[in-house]
Amino acid sequence: DAAGNWSAYAFSAPVKPSVTDDWAFSVGAPWARYTLADTYGGTYVAANQAGAWFQHTVTGRDIALIGPKFSTAGRATLYCDGTPHGLIDAYSARTEVRQVIAWCHFSQSGQHTMKVVLEGTSGRPWFGIDAFAALS
Repeated sequence: DAAGNWSAYAFSAPVKPSVTDDWAFSVGAPWARYTLADTYGGTYVAANQAGAWFQHTVTGRDIALIGPKFSTAGRATLYCDGTPHGLIDAYSARTEVRQVIAWCHFSQSGQHTMKVVLEGTSGRPWFGIDAFAALS
């Protein structure tokens, strides 16, 4: 620091990031796959029906939901291991891709689930999922 104090270096345990693209998931109604430049793998999945949900389970400590933001994108409730963690709003006046739009952090590494349940926002009901990123 500015006073000249030094301390020993502290190293964390190794962190292993991984990304699971939407192509890893089989999707059916109300979810469908769409092409969009600059998304992971060139596609994302989306739905526009209130109550539609999507979940992904990983082994790790953190999960991030990566998705597009756009003008007809709405809101969804985020659940981390079944506990509600607030509302996600994916609206943006201009299309933005590869955005971290939600995340779950857990105190212990292990098997954890992130789930989103669509609100069906009036006038902008769509919600897209491009990939999930995890840290273990």
